[in-house]
Amino acid sequence: MNMTLFNEIEKKYNLLNANIEGYYFWNYARFRVAWYYEQNQRNLGKPHSEKKETFNNRLKMKWAQFKNIVSRGKIPNIKCDLLVLNHPRRVFVNGVYECIYTDDIAEKLSNVVVLEETYQKIHYQPVKTKNLVYTDIVEVKSFWYCVLQKNFFPVRFRRIQSEIFQIIRKPLEELNLIYNTNVSVERFVDEITYGFFMYKVEHNYYKKIISRLKPRAIMEVVSYSRRCMVVNEIAEEMDIPTVELQHGTMGEEHGAYNFPEGYKIKQFPKYVFLFSEYWINKASFPISQENRKIVGFPYLEKMAAKYRNFTDRNSTKKNILFLSSGPIGDKLAEVALGLADILDDNNYHIIFKLHPGEYAVWREHYPALQNSSVEVIDNNRINLYELFTVSDFQVSGYSTTTVFEGLYFGLQTFILNSYVSKEIASLCDCGLANYFNTASELAKQIQNNKDVETLRKVDLWEKDSLQKVLNELGRIMKNTVTEEK
Repeated sequence: MNMTLFNEIEKKYNLLNANIEGYYFWNYARFRVAWYYEQNQRNLGKPHSEKKETFNNRLKMKWAQFKNIVSRGKIPNIKCDLLVLNHPRRVFVNGVYECIYTDDIAEKLSNVVVLEETYQKIHYQPVKTKNLVYTDIVEVKSFWYCVLQKNFFPVRFRRIQSEIFQIIRKPLEELNLIYNTNVSVERFVDEITYGFFMYKVEHNYYKKIISRLKPRAIMEVVSYSRRCMVVNEIAEEMDIPTVELQHGTMGEEHGAYNFPEGYKIKQFPKYVFLFSEYWINKASFPISQENRKIVGFPYLEKMAAKYRNFTDRNSTKKNILFLSSGPIGDKLAEVALGLADILDDNNYHIIFKLHPGEYAVWREHYPALQNSSVEVIDNNRINLYELFTVSDFQVSGYSTTTVFEGLYFGLQTFILNSYVSKEIASLCDCGLANYFNTASELAKQIQNNKDVETLRKVDLWEKDSLQKVLNELGRIMKNTVTEEK
């Protein structure tokens, strides 16, 4: 989506400074707003989906939540060097579930506390993460606080609702005209109103944690999640540096990383650690150039080394790896099924790797895959890098970092030309990937493929990444010590 037009509306109505009782509600909501406009404009599917809950499942989750609060909800009464907000969507590696972004880094440091929220209402177990604290209690408290405010203080609730409506009605209606969409203003008024009351609980909770732990730096993964924005805001007030590790594409069409010039965003991290030079100017980050650090991706290097000599389970066939994601999963499933009908299954094997956000619902969303020859990977127990190692081709689209990871393994890459982000499109423009429109067109390209070994030399990833991350963190924390003295 064209974020330039979005940013112009933000500037016109001064939305980035809009707040009610100190809650900068637009900054917290803007990514979701931008995504809904993009989804509506492009007719895209949901990036993450969950199954409908049954009463019994809700009871089990509530009991699990209670146990999590009791067993891992206590905040240690210590000072730490680094506070980590990890990614709860863990991956199964060597008998445990790892946060692939933060665990390897935290393991190298001696004084670290890790906070974890739920992912699709669960925590993956077992884990090796030390000093791990579950934040389920803030989810429970913020939910019931919203219920309390709506039902017992309806006058205040409606007043907040009305104030939000008055501020965002015109800009959202104007965005509808710009993007030719019909996104509901009322929908966002409700979401933002609940966000206002959640913020009251979240801010108190995380400020208490940060005040107790007094970290020299805070490291996070998804800066546009609510908890990261709350923590970034508190850290800004307490003069604690915050660092985001890149976990996905950060291009000019991403609603979380493109801001109008001249604004200081308290909810955004002070530093961003990037995969490579490729990303340094891809988005209009609200931070200086010197605070964009090129470090690489430690987990990618570790897993590439691990699977370097991995034996292909289908060595007599060529493996075609589909990298799915919610926004275009239905379109890719249709292509995979069409390809299976065209190609000789004695020579080719099709693997359909679901995004974790699709695991729970793929049988409902892509039912035809169930009885096909396509192998569906719907869990985290089969490692993505194992699939890269055994594959010859990768097929994807939209905007996904996995395409870049596949290029690291030298895979010939094909991109569905329906809706593609500019970052993925640039790979096609420079000859590192090929567009296709139909399954038959893709089949011809695969059958006429050429050697792609030269792709291994493409520099899309910084080397010696773990050491570079540790070096940069060390400098940031040392500067904090110096400032304190």
